[in-house]
Amino acid sequence: MPFSRERWIEIAKVRGLEQVEVRLIKKIGKCPHEEGEVFLYVHPNCRPEGLCGVAAIALETFVQRCSAKVPSWESDNPNIYRIHCPSKKGTLWEIKRIKIK
Repeated sequence: MPFSRERWIEIAKVRGLEQVEVRLIKKIGKCPHEEGEVFLYVHPNCRPEGLCGVAAIALETFVQRCSAKVPSWESDNPNIYRIHCPSKKGTLWEIKRIKIK
């Protein structure tokens, strides 16, 4: 039986993980999502409803790193990751930590 969203939130708090917001910042090529769409990961293993599988797989490693407070390579803000979907014209996503509510 899968964990509930509330259980994932409890696990994240105990492990010191932050919630992560994933936002589509630039739509390039074919993509089922639109610019400005936002998805919330309450735990890196709790995939948000509505996020397509291809994007979720491409973002997964970086959602985990961001949640665990591992700095990114972005010189303007090491708390944010910017990741393309795996396509030669992949959509651009921004991943950032937010405070657990």
